[in-house]
Amino acid sequence: MKLRLKQLLRRQTRGRGSAGSSRAACSMQAAGAGCADVLSLTFPTTPELDRQLRAATVGLSDVIERARTAGALRADFVLEDLVLVLMANAGVVNTTKCHAPKAWERFAAYMLSALRAPGASPVPKPTSPARVARAIRRSPERR
Repeated sequence: MKLRLKQLLRRQTRGRGSAGSSRAACSMQAAGAGCADVLSLTFPTTPELDRQLRAATVGLSDVIERARTAGALRADFVLEDLVLVLMANAGVVNTTKCHAPKAWERFAAYMLSALRAPGASPVPKPTSPARVARAIRRSPERR
């Protein structure tokens, strides 16, 4: 997973765009054993995990900011929105993996289309980073 995230960020740095990076993240969820579950599991808090999450957050925040600045991504899109998209994609991957393993591709295409600038319609305020972090770290029974 760590290597795949580095590849994803490197791909963005080479200018392939946020849509390509987001699709690649969804693809990682579909291809990786357990990767789809990574956002829906409870993780023990360790200094190493926190360091890796902070590094990933900075890298993904940079990708989002560059895409917004370039006019390719809705101006109101934030990192927490990407987390929610990946959580939703994980649900699609996990539900369809046996009988429709490529269903995630259509879902990801719809999401990416909805996120392109300019946004077609206003959306509610984003979920705060603290609330998203709490949701990720909570036990599955209490969600």
